[in-house]
Amino acid sequence: MEAARVVQAIPGLAQASSAVPDKRPLFILLDGTWAEAGKMFRKSPYLDGFPMLSLNPDQPSRYKLRRSQRDDLHCTSEVAALCLELASEPRAAQTLAAYLDVFVHHYLQAKNQSPVDLESEAHQRLRELRTLGPIVGQAADCK
Repeated sequence: MEAARVVQAIPGLAQASSAVPDKRPLFILLDGTWAEAGKMFRKSPYLDGFPMLSLNPDQPSRYKLRRSQRDDLHCTSEVAALCLELASEPRAAQTLAAYLDVFVHHYLQAKNQSPVDLESEAHQRLRELRTLGPIVGQAADCK
């Protein structure tokens, strides 16, 4: 991997004079285990021309379905939320994170043959975000 390709911020976004850049950034996320994603990356020469965003999350992964050997590895949805945050889309990032938390809650409850707690912290946070209305750029009729 070329060090020059690795960036710490989204190119073009930091220089934007307004809160909304002229172009929305495009993120390509490779979904799989870390080993699978690394293999996909190495075997995809068409990705060579793109910068690679280096993320430094403030907190360890909250994903509870599979444990990684390292706390600094995050699931694809968490990475997508981090990218949205960097792209000045904090509400979209929070909403995606809340949906992931609700999904994990439902999965773990089903795995343990327990009822879903619709008053869980994850459900409450998602309801609060949804009461704020549609996310900017999201179609008003999306549910």
